[in-house]
Amino acid sequence: MFLINLLIALLPVFGWSQPAELPADQEEYCNERFNFCMTYPEDYFTESIFSDNGDGVTLRAQNGRIEVSALGAYNVMSWTPEDLINSYFKVMKEKPMEVELLELYSDSFTGWVKMQYNHEIQAFHVYMHPEDNSYTTTIFTVPASSPELLEQLTNSVQVSFTQPSVAINK
Repeated sequence: MFLINLLIALLPVFGWSQPAELPADQEEYCNERFNFCMTYPEDYFTESIFSDNGDGVTLRAQNGRIEVSALGAYNVMSWTPEDLINSYFKVMKEKPMEVELLELYSDSFTGWVKMQYNHEIQAFHVYMHPEDNSYTTTIFTVPASSPELLEQLTNSVQVSFTQPSVAINK
């Protein structure tokens, strides 16, 4: 019996596994252009706005007071996560509002910043994809009066990455 259990446990390591199924209460958006998928609560968001150029999607709830955007872009400027965060934060600071930096982190492949301004709290996450010189950003926006929503959203909305398709020349 031990050997059978060991074999079953090792099957995913050797490349065989059951396809992952979404929980019944989750929806999935996949972006083939930038090789990412986002799962999110099925009945939570009431509006989906897809970018015309295929960069990503913005989901809205509570008449736009809650928003999640997942977008891809090519890294034509060769920016690091820190560069992207600094650029985003600079744009926010230039708007006519008070912006408070709450949290900041970056390394060579990921980064995030959490900030509060006007009546909103926003978290900006960036994930670098060096294999195809692109990056994905996920932006969560919630009312400042409900900071617990930010944690709930970042825990219930998941972004995963697929392998880029490679063209084979014959």
